[in-house]
Amino acid sequence: MNEEFLKGLTLEQLYNSRPDLVATIEDEASSSENARILSIVKYAHQLAVKVTMEPIAPVVLKAINEGLSLDTFTNEVYNVVEEALAKNSKKKNNESDEKLPHLDRARIYQRTHGCGLIDALRATAEPRN
Repeated sequence: MNEEFLKGLTLEQLYNSRPDLVATIEDEASSSENARILSIVKYAHQLAVKVTMEPIAPVVLKAINEGLSLDTFTNEVYNVVEEALAKNSKKKNNESDEKLPHLDRARIYQRTHGCGLIDALRATAEPRN
């Protein structure tokens, strides 16, 4: 196909000339969107098992409605979890912090202390018995 033809191609012409191509593009777009939403919901579910879902639920809805990527969603969740942990910091030994997986605790520590991930993993590691 030449470039001039593609520049002048309208959606209606594409529908009329290649309905199979349009259907394939729509299916792929739908699959990609479903995969994005499913990844967000799965990650939120993993966190819900570890911490209360209440502060995370609005972030999940925002991510789905605004089309946020999983990376952007994850960063926003870390911010929310960090705030929740700060509110619960009065608990002895940050019991709520211990509910998170090690990597999540390390990432929160990394953001809070401005250090590298390796240093954060070392600082948040549980002592060996």
